[in-house]
Amino acid sequence: MIAGASLAATKPASALTVQEAILRATPAVVLVTSEVGAEVTMNCGTGPVTIQTAPFIETGTGWFIDGRGYLVTNAHVVEPAYRQPPWVAHELKKKAIEQACVDPELKARGLMPGQRPDLEERIRREASQRALETAKLTSSPQITVLFGGKKIPAEVKKFSPPASLDATGQPTKDFGRDLALLQVKDGVYPALSLTGRAVNVGDSVHILGFPGVVMSHELLNRSVQASVTSGTASAFQKDAIGQDMIQTDASAAHGNSGGPAITNDGTVIGVLTAVTLAGSSGSIVQGFNFLIPAKDVSTFLAGTPAIPGQSRFNDVWYAGLAAYFEGGYAAAVARMDQGQGEAPAAAAVPVGLGDARRHALERRRVRRHVGPSLVEGPVPHPAGAGDRAHRERPESGDGRRPHPGGIRHQSVQVARRRPSRARRRRRRTDSAPGGSDPDDRNVLHEPRRGDQRKGLVSPPQARLSQRSHPEGGSGRLDECPPSGRDEVAHAVDR
Repeated sequence: MIAGASLAATKPASALTVQEAILRATPAVVLVTSEVGAEVTMNCGTGPVTIQTAPFIETGTGWFIDGRGYLVTNAHVVEPAYRQPPWVAHELKKKAIEQACVDPELKARGLMPGQRPDLEERIRREASQRALETAKLTSSPQITVLFGGKKIPAEVKKFSPPASLDATGQPTKDFGRDLALLQVKDGVYPALSLTGRAVNVGDSVHILGFPGVVMSHELLNRSVQASVTSGTASAFQKDAIGQDMIQTDASAAHGNSGGPAITNDGTVIGVLTAVTLAGSSGSIVQGFNFLIPAKDVSTFLAGTPAIPGQSRFNDVWYAGLAAYFEGGYAAAVARMDQGQGEAPAAAAVPVGLGDARRHALERRRVRRHVGPSLVEGPVPHPAGAGDRAHRERPESGDGRRPHPGGIRHQSVQVARRRPSRARRRRRRTDSAPGGSDPDDRNVLHEPRRGDQRKGLVSPPQARLSQRSHPEGGSGRLDECPPSGRDEVAHAVDR
């Protein structure tokens, strides 16, 4: 492990920015898919036929609780593949009837689906009455986790059933906590920690997950990246059997189920489990979403091998982020490189690593041009170069270079490429009064030999262009104007 990594991992929570806290959590958040394929044999009236139906698919969000491959999600996300309730089999048989009975009948009549809705519905109803009850189904369930762009099979290790009500509106006998613990193959994975403090109304809440409205948006590509929505803890509620719930106004959608809700210190305060639906339309009413508290997640994990927050990846990833946000880009690259080696499939690592490398290269470029003695702290953003390079220096009154006492270098900006020696000679000649006296030094002034020893010029010595006034009197010394071609500009204060 890189020296200092473990220290960065214990960085005080109060020292984290919201951005750093979210970036700490992002690599651990994954897309969970519960898929049930089926082979169905039925009789549509012309004899038995066997077809492979389109699979039933449900997606949600999960997150690594232990870096050895343990994840937490909602039970209702994996229930279709884990328990295969009767309604899943019913949906698969309906799909089979559509493929084996309805579509061939429409084709035989020379019709396309939707062309004759009344006739299509009659064919569907008759086929269902004839084939639905006698259809034989062989299912093939599978639960997978999408981590770093790769599908990994997952196995359910512990299951607490989702909340459910019977036909009379009463809680069912297996009404549970709606949590599932999954395990993927051995490896090194990120991991999130559970908060150890009480949550208060007004605490910040950031929900991470994969909402379906983003995953299926027609204007977006199919790359997978967790989305973040933010809000606050707005109230505390109880469910139908008296279990605690945290209400939040952070927005959520179908697909966010099972996702972690973190606070500003990067720890998990809850798991998204329910949203509020409008009674008539069934659309989601935002601002009233509900979390399973972290303390209940901890209770659910009791007796399992999972240890919240344990991960070799976390140490180097947290250290890399700490170095990045402190401006130590070379150190950030080194730590993130190690993090990518520890968990090469972590989706957030290539993004953070590329960003850190870009900043490190920019800093090395500045050092190559101006020397390390002038580079201190993060490299200033180029957008500010013009503003800081045009501050005026005091005028001396005789047209010569003013004495730089009291002026200190503050920042360094890389300017345009230095012109060739011949071009500098031509410019010096053309700019002199009369256009022919190369010895006139009113335009360009070379730093005096003693200036560097006195600390007035920082190495390497930079050429400064001085604009002459028509009167030939005092001039104003501008350092590297945007249209100039000097190599380095030093922003100065009076």
